[in-house]
Amino acid sequence: MEKKSCISHLYILAGGRSRRFGSDKALAETDGVPMLRSIMNGLGSIDQHITLVTGETKRYQEFSVRVITDKPSGVGPIGGLNAALSDRKAHCGEGWLMLVACDLIKPHRDWTTPLITQIRSTTAPAIAYRGDQWEPMLALYHTRLLPTIDQMLQRQQCAMHRLLEQVGAQAVELPDGQTSIPQANTPAEFMAARKLGIA
Repeated sequence: MEKKSCISHLYILAGGRSRRFGSDKALAETDGVPMLRSIMNGLGSIDQHITLVTGETKRYQEFSVRVITDKPSGVGPIGGLNAALSDRKAHCGEGWLMLVACDLIKPHRDWTTPLITQIRSTTAPAIAYRGDQWEPMLALYHTRLLPTIDQMLQRQQCAMHRLLEQVGAQAVELPDGQTSIPQANTPAEFMAARKLGIA
């Protein structure tokens, strides 16, 4: 059973092409630190296995962490989640993992605790924040989801929010004062976060 304050497997999605951002957003710097490193520092822990899920294994070698590739590639985040769950099951058996996007802006462990505390009381195979919409890019997923994801991929249904709806994910209220989990999908979002002192 996972600890209340930590989850032992953290997978970071860094396989996108950053078309809207214009450059590799995982390497965009906040306070002189690449966003990818900021996520590893902010959400990772000493006793946690951190794995990057990318489009190809030679990316981000300078971060000295394990890298796996999307499964399949070219279908967006659901391909990264499928790879992460398959990897977790193959190496450690059934269980939970935390999935996060590489463009979260200055995340910290306080964001993860409300999700993790739901593990012992839920029967759902996914736990995610939900405000006006689902926040699938900082969420907990169980390996029980693999058959459902396989069916969705066969039907070319790739939307993460559809997955959460279909499996009856456990919804968690957003942290106080937040209307969403801040991400930088575009340069404008990144600059806005900087002006607010977030990034």
